[in-house]
Amino acid sequence: GTTNSNFTLLSPALQASIAAIPGYAFDVPTELVDSYELGGKQVLGRFRYAVSAYFMDWQNLKNTVNTPCPNNLCGPGLPGAFAPAVIAAEAEIYGLEAEFDARFTERWDASVKLDWVHARYGNLFTPLTLGPTGRTDASGKTPVGFPEVQGSLTTTFRDALPFLGDTWEWYSRGEATYTGKIFVDEINQSWIDPKLRLNLRLGVEKDGTRLELYGENL
Repeated sequence: GTTNSNFTLLSPALQASIAAIPGYAFDVPTELVDSYELGGKQVLGRFRYAVSAYFMDWQNLKNTVNTPCPNNLCGPGLPGAFAPAVIAAEAEIYGLEAEFDARFTERWDASVKLDWVHARYGNLFTPLTLGPTGRTDASGKTPVGFPEVQGSLTTTFRDALPFLGDTWEWYSRGEATYTGKIFVDEINQSWIDPKLRLNLRLGVEKDGTRLELYGENL
């Protein structure tokens, strides 16, 4: 956990404003995540899969709230534009993960990965971020930095290079990755658009040596 140790240095007016924030405590408890997961994995000849579902209850998520200081003075002899305070918030996260790998031949394989995440704040108070919108409560919104959907597809073909000896191989790999919308503010008004990235790689390798020509974000 942590302690809002600067609280005692603030002016009485600022202390009253901060103490009125929902969930404020001088001593902020330790963060705690109760996590549950259920899944299975299996290898079936040339095919392998792994799937799982999970649920996480995140308590005492640290949320820093900045309160403006009148005339850039937060307290007696304490200049500053804002008085920060750590408030305990909460969030719930649950989702599904799946991986599938297949070896079609001795030289050709492919891998697929899929992730779906549902993340929501249980309660979150951030007045400076949300104030211009007329809201000071982001409860029920998606946490910053959590894409709801992610996925990737990779396929590789490799073969021997007999004119360089049996230990050298050449390979060609294609990669496609998808990242869904990512919110960048707590009120979910701004976001990074979904992105699809394509990569190609061509190379030769032997033991621990690899020479590769690649193009990313094609």
